[in-house]
Amino acid sequence: MSDIFISYSSEDRERVLPLVHALEKMGWSVFWDRTIPAGKTWWQFIDAEIQSCRSVVVVWTENSITSTWVYEEADAGKRKRILIPVLFDNVEPPFGFGGIQAANLTAWNGDSSSPTFTRLVADIAIILGPVPAGVKEAEDRRSLEAEAQRKAGEGCLRERERQRPEEQAKLKADEESQRSIEGERNRAQQEATQRFIEAEAQHRKDEPRRKPQQIEKPIEARELLEFRPFTKTQPANQLTGIVGITVKNRSNQRLEHCSVRIDKIEASNPDSIYWIFSDSKLRLPLPKEEFFALNPYDWRDVSIAQLDEINSRFENLGIELLCYSVEQYPALDVEQFYILTIRASAEIGEPVERKYRLSVDGLKRLSFQEDSHS
Repeated sequence: MSDIFISYSSEDRERVLPLVHALEKMGWSVFWDRTIPAGKTWWQFIDAEIQSCRSVVVVWTENSITSTWVYEEADAGKRKRILIPVLFDNVEPPFGFGGIQAANLTAWNGDSSSPTFTRLVADIAIILGPVPAGVKEAEDRRSLEAEAQRKAGEGCLRERERQRPEEQAKLKADEESQRSIEGERNRAQQEATQRFIEAEAQHRKDEPRRKPQQIEKPIEARELLEFRPFTKTQPANQLTGIVGITVKNRSNQRLEHCSVRIDKIEASNPDSIYWIFSDSKLRLPLPKEEFFALNPYDWRDVSIAQLDEINSRFENLGIELLCYSVEQYPALDVEQFYILTIRASAEIGEPVERKYRLSVDGLKRLSFQEDSHS
């Protein structure tokens, strides 16, 4: 079975040969040879081919329009609706075929890239489907593109493998640099704190010599500093309770070197299994003082502890005090509490100590009040 049956006059055989070659170049099989195999008649041979072919291209010339065989072959293609007429001469097709548009190849020189031949190929492809040569070219092109993408991917993988040791070395160098920077920062902070403490000690040592007329007797810090416990919640999380003390300068002079620290933490019942606060979270020994300045009648909040539903960590005054959530641990003994000894001082006067009771009240809220037994 051939893709294209070409009907033509035998007198035009040489003229039709370039068309045969051009169509075969497109990848189609073409029947056009009129050599009869042994054992068959002419009509049997031609009829079998024209019945099995997928399309019929009839070449109209001055010779073929008067050929009975060409007429019969073209009529068979017309009845099967697979007829494609082609003009090699400026002639009128026989009666009954004038209504079918013919491809005009009267000026065609055999070039398969010419517009007229390209239009003929398009007309044939309407019946036979995509041009085999074009399909193969597209498949080859896709195959080449896929191979190029595969090679490019392998190249990228090799490049990443090549760069991996460099990236790991750079990451390691960055980590070491970060550790070095953090170490320098910590050392600088420690040195600054030490210098401040030394300066404060020297200041206190020199104060009597600078102002002997102002200090005739010790002035108690309670005359200068006022303490008041507070309880508040975080604006971003109303379930988080924070307690602490408010330190206020009651004098009309600026206090440059105020300090507050937790001197002591005592559990009400050290043998209790269910403590509200875990001693394992207390950073011991207790921390150094927190220093700050206060303008006349100014105040400062110093947070002491925090309680919420997720056992959050809380740090202040250098102390880490984790308060277990009663909501999460309902078996906790709310009868337990802590007594915190708070020590405060200023550059003048004697230090003062107050004791505060840290516990959870009946509404499961953190409570911080001055201890009535102190």
